[in-house]
Amino acid sequence: MNWIAFAFLSAQLFTFVYFFDKFVVTSVIKDYRGMPIFGGITGFIVGTLFWFIAGSPVLPLVDACLLLLSGVFTIWAGVLYFGAVSKADTSLIIIICRLATVFTLIFSAIFLNQFISINQFIGFCIILLSILGISLSKGKHTGANGNGNIKSVIWRLMIANLMWSLASIFVGLALNATQFSHILSYESWGIGLGGLLMFIFLPNVRNAFFSGVKQGGIKSFALIFTNEIIFVTAKSVQFYTFTLGPIALVSVITDTQVFMGIILGIVLSLLFPKHFKENLSLKHIAGKLVWGVLIFIGILFVNS
Repeated sequence: MNWIAFAFLSAQLFTFVYFFDKFVVTSVIKDYRGMPIFGGITGFIVGTLFWFIAGSPVLPLVDACLLLLSGVFTIWAGVLYFGAVSKADTSLIIIICRLATVFTLIFSAIFLNQFISINQFIGFCIILLSILGISLSKGKHTGANGNGNIKSVIWRLMIANLMWSLASIFVGLALNATQFSHILSYESWGIGLGGLLMFIFLPNVRNAFFSGVKQGGIKSFALIFTNEIIFVTAKSVQFYTFTLGPIALVSVITDTQVFMGIILGIVLSLLFPKHFKENLSLKHIAGKLVWGVLIFIGILFVNS
């Protein structure tokens, strides 16, 4: 059952990436709007490295465009995601980001002609109702900046996850792209392209990037590149795990990050309160556990 260990490792790495993002946008780069440019530069470098490692593959034009578009959507959604990360508890961000499961299910039915079972529909409803419950809940959900509005955070993450789900559908439509290294290289180039387009056409994003360079210097690039490597490693481990074990069970274990996030949030807030300031009240932690359990139950239904 080695696949179980790999599935948990993937979940741990993804969880770590969320908190690394939190550290960067609250302690290194104060204006989150510049993050997609940093990500675009890193994505282009990573994509080029993997392209050479994979043997310089040349994909059919349609598949290449779909993967590039997937990367563009991924980095554009990053503006909304980093905005949410800068304003709310990271553990709560992880919980809300399970919305991607719902959107991917819907788009798979629309674009990939996949059938939605009764259990999947029940899971769909549980997840959505849980997110609605979080939006209506009272209490302090803010992160290090102390200015988070939970409804604003949820709307940002809903749109971001909608775009990420579309990005995954684009990958699914690239029928001739079956090797992970090929997908990763072209998708990463798309991330670079999306960052470049934002740099050219969005002055606020461009100015935020220049401000971030002045604030963090080479440290900014080093941290973001490191986090990107961890993220790519997490995706690689997950992809490898899919080849070893049942996809549904692997997906379920990967989503245990909703609980890992709560635990890691508590630990980091106690050890490094300057950089991580999760709400540690028992009432708030209990609330996140309840929503986390409900959403995890919804994920179990979706993958049943």
